[in-house]
Amino acid sequence: MAKKLTQQQVADELNLSYEHYKKIEKGVHGFSIGFLMDASAFFDVSTDFLLKGESFCPAKAREKILEAKEKLQEALNELEK
Repeated sequence: MAKKLTQQQVADELNLSYEHYKKIEKGVHGFSIGFLMDASAFFDVSTDFLLKGESFCPAKAREKILEAKEKLQEALNELEK
């Protein structure tokens, strides 16, 4: 079940002032790694999700690695010509 909290309640839970939290949420103010870790734990989501809006996906990572490997092999083949 999703947490239905106000910005003030979230700010309080993360030990931030309401104004500071509001600026972070709007992207006006940066944040520390500590805040990122605390927010990740509080919302029970990955830091990838907080930063990029998506979670780490091993299948996607494997696909990207295989694509990179193929491109590197093509480059090596070109160099050998």
